[in-house]
Amino acid sequence: MHQVFKASFDCKECLHDSFIEQKLSYIYNNPCTGVWNLAESPINYWHSKAKFYHTGEQCNVGVTNYKELLDVRKSYNIVSPELQTQPSNSII
Repeated sequence: MHQVFKASFDCKECLHDSFIEQKLSYIYNNPCTGVWNLAESPINYWHSKAKFYHTGEQCNVGVTNYKELLDVRKSYNIVSPELQTQPSNSII
């Protein structure tokens, strides 16, 4: 079988809003730039969930705001090993 992509996996835990928003920005903007140019903006791209984050309107499939998922994590006191080594006054 022909392999187009080299198999790899680069897992990074999303612990902070800024990191998550950086990744979401890349995911949403990528189809609208470079050789792709599939839409004028991420909001207009059919498969993008960017419209939800910009307007609050649900898209072609239901979207849960990532901040709600972080709230669940906090409510169950789920903390990664990286955060356990930080001072107790740190903010997730």
